[in-house]
Amino acid sequence: MGDGPKLVGPDIDAYIAEYKKFLAKNPPTQPKREPFYYRDLPNRKERSLRGCFHDELFSRDNIEWKLANKFFDGDIPYMYEKLETLPEESFEEFWQTYRVDAGPRADRKYTIIFYGVSGYTGSMIMEYLNRECKDNIETSIAFAGRTLNKVVAMRDKVLAGTKWANIDCLTADLSNPFDVERIVSQCRVIVNIAGPFMKTGGERLVEACIHY
Repeated sequence: MGDGPKLVGPDIDAYIAEYKKFLAKNPPTQPKREPFYYRDLPNRKERSLRGCFHDELFSRDNIEWKLANKFFDGDIPYMYEKLETLPEESFEEFWQTYRVDAGPRADRKYTIIFYGVSGYTGSMIMEYLNRECKDNIETSIAFAGRTLNKVVAMRDKVLAGTKWANIDCLTADLSNPFDVERIVSQCRVIVNIAGPFMKTGGERLVEACIHY
């Protein structure tokens, strides 16, 4: 990729060094692009850590999916047939836009996003905001959850007829790193109340917040 953007992720420098050694011992029969990410390293054992945001964001499956959707109408087999014909400039563009550019926290759309508000705890938060928050900050707060219609239904049930009635509702699945990246990059603070916390992908959310 020449002087193009460098992939970032856990152990990437060590991976590059080890992969170069592998290539020296096993030269390809024809020129090929470097593998998408360190998980493709031959004989590498899978990590046991669950919910690693960067691991998943740069996994081969996710990169293939995004590359195919950007340039090949989502057709991954066809993408591999035509991959060598894709101009270098297109690869540069792909990597430049692969990650979300969140921008400064002070300029983000939302001050707070409450995630996982479709249940009882979410209803308590909504009631508290309506009862205690007198500032006009409703346009800087959003509710979010995995299932949008459930989030909207809870908002309409608790906040109908109040100044919070039209607060933005977002959808995101914590098992999808692109969804996590999208909502985290839109706010200064995200409050996760989606339980049980050990089973809902909260680790991805924490790692994404550290990054952004």
